[in-house]
Amino acid sequence: MTIGPLNTNTHIRTDNIDTTSNDTGKLAQSGGLFSSIKSIVNTAIRESAVLLKTASKTASEKISNLAQSIKNVFSNMMPFRSSEPGVMTASHTTDTVATEKTAPLTDAQKTLATDNMNALMSDMRNTMNNSNDIEGVFRKAANEKNIKNIDMQTLTAEKLGELSLHDKATLMKRHLDTLTNPKDGQPALLSSQDVMEMLKPDADVAGILKDKIGALSDHYRKDNIKNIIDFIVDLPNRVPDFIDRSKMNNANLAIVTAPKLLPEDLKTDMGAIQGITSAFAKVLDSWPASTQV
Repeated sequence: MTIGPLNTNTHIRTDNIDTTSNDTGKLAQSGGLFSSIKSIVNTAIRESAVLLKTASKTASEKISNLAQSIKNVFSNMMPFRSSEPGVMTASHTTDTVATEKTAPLTDAQKTLATDNMNALMSDMRNTMNNSNDIEGVFRKAANEKNIKNIDMQTLTAEKLGELSLHDKATLMKRHLDTLTNPKDGQPALLSSQDVMEMLKPDADVAGILKDKIGALSDHYRKDNIKNIIDFIVDLPNRVPDFIDRSKMNNANLAIVTAPKLLPEDLKTDMGAIQGITSAFAKVLDSWPASTQV
């Protein structure tokens, strides 16, 4: 096959993709997203093949721009659901937490947050035991108006009673993110190197995670991270017909919770997201027996 001359005027259309939008749900549902991905990938393959055969000084810059365009698209994609109920495909979730640095919590604040987290768990379990509408728990989005400016320090019993199941699940996931990636100067639960170790084919993922949680000097973080994982793992045992009614098995639960374990520098890395999701699904299967912290 003969490759034609380099088209130096090639323009990749990304104007129909808002790569800064937080409304990734609309992006994921947009046909324009998928056509843009196809266009970008096809153009990247075609142009890269030509560029690699030339001595053009602009080759490196053009290839870099193509790669960045692809990265911008994929970094804004959310978890996709297939047409088969209960089957999901991993990407990053749309839940966000504050990124600015915060002051360390006082002992009183840690106690309050722990008490509120325990109350949230108890309330969620009670709701799931007594409600027929639990499909998509931990996957479906919260009503942001309901949980605006609410965290485990500001949650009250009155406010808890006003929240939907999906509001509560979102608060739990966001709290897990603040525990694994604190903004008060403490190190993240996992480093990039830890994640790479966990993604090795023969890695003892549960053992690595157990060791990293156990090594935390802050007992507030240590206890709450483990309690949240224990809560998620125990859902099929504590909630009747949980998997059938929620359409959320361990693999699906891993998709929407595992990215919360990633350090900030890997939260938009698709390989890390896919890898930690697959690894965490196995952890959920073996957590009670193998990861007593």
